[in-house]
Amino acid sequence: MTSTNIPANPAKPSTPFERAEALASWAEAQAAVVPRIAEDPRGSNDGPPMRLYSLQGEQPLAWCARFVRTGLLLVGALPGFRPFDLYQMASASAMYRHLVGVRNAIPVAEAQAKRGDLRFYTAPGDGANPETIHHVGIIVGVDLAERQFDVVDGNWSDAVERRMAPWDGVAERNALHLRLGPLDDEVTP
Repeated sequence: MTSTNIPANPAKPSTPFERAEALASWAEAQAAVVPRIAEDPRGSNDGPPMRLYSLQGEQPLAWCARFVRTGLLLVGALPGFRPFDLYQMASASAMYRHLVGVRNAIPVAEAQAKRGDLRFYTAPGDGANPETIHHVGIIVGVDLAERQFDVVDGNWSDAVERRMAPWDGVAERNALHLRLGPLDDEVTP
C-alpha cells in the first residue's frame, strides 16, 4: 500500500475477538476526535476526512466504507489484501460483497450482533438486500434492554459520529450485520 494517510500499527491483535475489540476501540477513539473535522465544503465527500481515510488517488465518494476499511487495516483484519482488493472496498456495497466473498465474513442475525461487528444499511423498503447497501458502520456496543446498537459511522452528517441505532422500525428491517471470523491461517476451537 502506498498511502501515507494510514499509519502503521505494530501491535496487531491475534484472535478474531481481539481484532473485533480493537476495531471497536479504534472507532470510539475516532468518534472522540474526528467529529470536529467535517467535509469541506459540507456534503461534498471531500476535505480532511476524505484524505484521512482514503487511499492515494481515490476520488471523493461517500467515505463510510473507507472509514471502516481503515479500521480493518489497522487492526490486522485484512492481511495479504492487495491494493486492488483494498480499492474494491471503497463503497459499502462493494465492501460487503468483498468481505463475504474474499475474506469469508460471517453474516449474523441482528439479535446476535456484538461489539466489533459491522452494520450495513440498505435502502429503505428493500429489506435486508445486499444489492442495495449504501452505508456501513462499526458496532461499538449493544443495549439489549433498549434494543439499540451503539454505532460509530464515518460520513454520518458529513463527519465521524457515534449514535444509537434502534433494532425496531425501518432501520432493523434494512440492516445486515457481518462478523469477521478467523484468518485463513488461524485454527478455530
